[in-house]
Amino acid sequence: MRYLWAMLLALPLAAADIAVAPQSLSFTYQYNSGILVSQAIVVASPQAPSFTVTRPVADGWLVFASPNAATLSVTAPILLQVTVDPSRLAVGTYSSALQLHFAQGTITVPVTLQITLAVVVATDPAVLFFDAADPFQNVAVGLSNPTERFLVTPSTTTPWLTVTGAASPILVTASSGKAPPGITLGSIQVRTSSVIAVANNPLTVPAVFLGNSLSSVGPLTVAPSALSFSGAGSQQVTVTGGTFTATSDSCWITTSVANGTLTISADPAGLAAGTYQGSVTLASGGVLQMLPVSMSVQAAAQPSVAKIVNAANYRQGGVAPGEIVVLGGSNMGPASITTLRLINGSVATTLGCTQVFFNGTAAPIVYVSAGQVAVAVPYEVDGAATGNVVVSVNGQQSKTLTVPVVAAAPGIFTADASGSGPGAILNGDLTVNSPSHPAAKGEVVAIYMTGEGQTTPNGVDGKVTVTPPVPRQSVTATVDGQTAEIRFAGEAPGILSGVMQVNVAIPAAARSGDLSVVVTVGGVPSQNGVTVSVR
Repeated sequence: MRYLWAMLLALPLAAADIAVAPQSLSFTYQYNSGILVSQAIVVASPQAPSFTVTRPVADGWLVFASPNAATLSVTAPILLQVTVDPSRLAVGTYSSALQLHFAQGTITVPVTLQITLAVVVATDPAVLFFDAADPFQNVAVGLSNPTERFLVTPSTTTPWLTVTGAASPILVTASSGKAPPGITLGSIQVRTSSVIAVANNPLTVPAVFLGNSLSSVGPLTVAPSALSFSGAGSQQVTVTGGTFTATSDSCWITTSVANGTLTISADPAGLAAGTYQGSVTLASGGVLQMLPVSMSVQAAAQPSVAKIVNAANYRQGGVAPGEIVVLGGSNMGPASITTLRLINGSVATTLGCTQVFFNGTAAPIVYVSAGQVAVAVPYEVDGAATGNVVVSVNGQQSKTLTVPVVAAAPGIFTADASGSGPGAILNGDLTVNSPSHPAAKGEVVAIYMTGEGQTTPNGVDGKVTVTPPVPRQSVTATVDGQTAEIRFAGEAPGILSGVMQVNVAIPAAARSGDLSVVVTVGGVPSQNGVTVSVR
């Protein structure tokens, strides 16, 4: 993906009155991957003119309004959200344009879409917007093929931008003191070290700085128009003028919308002492509006890890590659639980400002809170004798906790998440096995567990299972002490890699009632006290 960022577009019709950035948009999409991020353009003018935006009627793949109309009427200054719909397009390059119709004349913004079979590197957001009230952007980087691994080597040649970090997400900071007045253009580059062919590597990510208080306006009325926090808490914002969505790129800010009321919550867990600026982006009808949010933080406590247990049976001890584990400690994340998010189809390794590292590799995070964090142990620990575990919260790191690495540490999930009692088991008709819904003798039930260790082919961190790999270690099972036939043992389809599904036939000679079930992986048995109900 290439951009020309030498200077702002020279507008012959009204150069002093209207500015548009970026000058063009370019999307690259891996065919049939389902992964695509939005971009945006800013239109700024001190006269606040009304104008219309159009696209060629035939180019329905170019989307800038909701619903996908060919015309949108708006007023500058605005941030206009633009995306594409490649679902009906074949591999190839497609060209179109947005036309911005003002009283003085028309400005054309070319849009290019390349659909390729190659893997694509992408960032979210795809265009960085900064102003004095929001000088920070957290940039998530991913590949359109979630099974591929890569390193990020971001760089910038723009003097008012600095880049921090070499893994996703990266922090980009704008210095208003170094940016000229008005609208200023710049960029960062993201280069992957993947050995596979990547269609747009390096990727140039445009950056736009809005000076002179050129805040985006749109159809929504927002009250209050800015928020300030001095610690953890929530505030409500009244939003009128239409339906909208709300997101934030600051990991210490969360948003929720209910009945037209926007609730913004802030949690300073892990933030060093100081003042932080962030923002919430409101999107309505293709127009983006920014709500500044500030946070004043006193000295933060260092995160601490006290123990690591299997998420299914709560045993302490060695950890296995891919095992879902729970870390117990303090100051490891926000006060309330934040659950997993997907980036490019894989479970993210950063959640609520928190990262967890095993021998330097970031682990996919299932949920995070101040006292507990659940993660999948990276498969990269396979073959190591020990795992050095570090929790990082907004850059502040815990002391290292060292745990043994083992080939397998099986645990069966239970219905009430206690580690004992009725197992997390489905009957053959996909109903939940329980005393009120027992399985028949001879029926095949599905048992869900973790700790099976490395797989064949090798497990991929954070991958949601489609074609199930199988465990390298041998798997056996007993029901009520009797050997039970295993019909299938492998990663559970549709669930995070590291959760295994074992299909077991209830022995024909089994008793009726709540019977003990044990699954053994590589000679290591799961916990006692888990039951399956048999009629």
